[in-house]
Amino acid sequence: MEEVSLMEGQAFAIAQHTDPYAFDSMFGRRWMDIHLVDVKTGTRFKAVEHVRHLHGSSATGRYVLYFKDGHFWTYEVANGQQTNLTQDLPTSFADAEFDHPTEQRPAYGVAGWETSDESVLLYDRYDVWRVAPDGTSYARLTNGAQEENRHRYVELEDDADGIDLAKPFYVSVYGQWTKKSGYARITVKESSESERLVWLDSQVDRIIMATDAEVYAYVVQRFDDSPDYFVSGPDLSSARQVSNTNSFQKNYAWGHSELVDYRTPDGQRLQGALFYPANYDSSRQYPMIVYVYELRSQIAHGYVPPSERRPYNTTVFTSQGYFVLQPDIVYRDRDPGVSATECVEAAVAQVLRMGIVDPQQVGLVGHSWGGYETAFIPTQTDTFAAAVTGAPLTNFFSMFGTIHWNQGMPETSHFETGQARMDVPYWDDMEAYIRNSPVMFIRELDTPMLVAFGDADGTVDWHQGVELYNYARRAGKHLVMLVYADENHSLQRKPNQIDYHHRVLDWFGHYLKGKSGPDWITDGVSVLARERELRER
Repeated sequence: MEEVSLMEGQAFAIAQHTDPYAFDSMFGRRWMDIHLVDVKTGTRFKAVEHVRHLHGSSATGRYVLYFKDGHFWTYEVANGQQTNLTQDLPTSFADAEFDHPTEQRPAYGVAGWETSDESVLLYDRYDVWRVAPDGTSYARLTNGAQEENRHRYVELEDDADGIDLAKPFYVSVYGQWTKKSGYARITVKESSESERLVWLDSQVDRIIMATDAEVYAYVVQRFDDSPDYFVSGPDLSSARQVSNTNSFQKNYAWGHSELVDYRTPDGQRLQGALFYPANYDSSRQYPMIVYVYELRSQIAHGYVPPSERRPYNTTVFTSQGYFVLQPDIVYRDRDPGVSATECVEAAVAQVLRMGIVDPQQVGLVGHSWGGYETAFIPTQTDTFAAAVTGAPLTNFFSMFGTIHWNQGMPETSHFETGQARMDVPYWDDMEAYIRNSPVMFIRELDTPMLVAFGDADGTVDWHQGVELYNYARRAGKHLVMLVYADENHSLQRKPNQIDYHHRVLDWFGHYLKGKSGPDWITDGVSVLARERELRER
């Protein structure tokens, strides 16, 4: 199989030739040989062998850029010269935050090529570097590492043929630990340092430039402040607000967000986004809902419109008198569930030390991969008084052999190199697959759990829910399963979305607030009764 793309200048095309590695590619370890094809004659030759990360061609088509063994390399088309660009640079360009099993970490990324091919702009974790394509010179254009602020090039002209360093250009700036954001400007010919223009304790993004004027617009939002556009000149100063979305919000009580710092048992620093209840009263303790799905602290400033059609809506939860915690989770290979438990437990413990949450009223919720984590964590700890899990993986053995029908591919790659991060098939480490499967610890599940699936789920086989339900029933555990007919991985029909939304609120209301539970929670509803209910509706 090949993917072919035309290089700049249109003299050659790049062919990503994966046939020699077809078996590995099938199971999530994609390798390629880079072939170059002469557009006029159709002749081709192998330029680079055994590469995972190709970054296209230069602005004029003189070079091919690829990432291998933790370094950027160029291949010069005219003479076949291969050059390691970054071996002498005092930084790493391999993404240290990439935590999937892999023999070759990907790069942080590439901003682009200078229009003349004189240099290429590369990213490390925090900064933008200007590097000559023959590796003879380099310069750091930003100073983000000192304060751990990430800088990334902003492309404002869609049809530009590369980056013109004779003119100032803009970079987005994002605080790794502050979650502040904004924009800076770099003028390469005058200074090697960036000029910070906008820097707010908010989410600042979506900058655009007018076609025929030196006018710029960008969006600012916070959890408690609806997104609005601001307009300014090139220096982005004295920006004028030109929109006023959701102006009626002032008539409603609203929560706010802050960051929580915590450490994993092995000392790794992480953060969580903590959202306060509307009308927060510091003299009392509140129930808390913990939402899980990989990294979440970056959404601390994101505005969330309340909606009945989103079952895990943070703003709705806070309006109902809950704290909401969304913690970061990082993973070790072959231990996704154990890793998630350690991270979430550490985050919850930190919030409980603040004295603002009732430790007997903490709930857990997640969907898909977050659903897996929600199904697993309560089998390892009694921290949670209730859990709601949507479309969870529950048995790593049976799920390993199924098909991801929405993509038409086996689940093996998802397990070995994808989100499950199991690295090997189960027959190579059965203990790890047992250790991270929720159904294997069903005897230890003491948390009331609500499970929801669509019976046409093409991402996670809904029989994963059936397994968990039947095991829980046999073990005498309290678990209720909702099955929505003809729904896929996420509910799409409005009546079902609203139904599930309110059932989630009922579940947490009953177990976290002590409210009287409806019959479907306390007594269950038979299939026949449910069919009659749907007909009457």
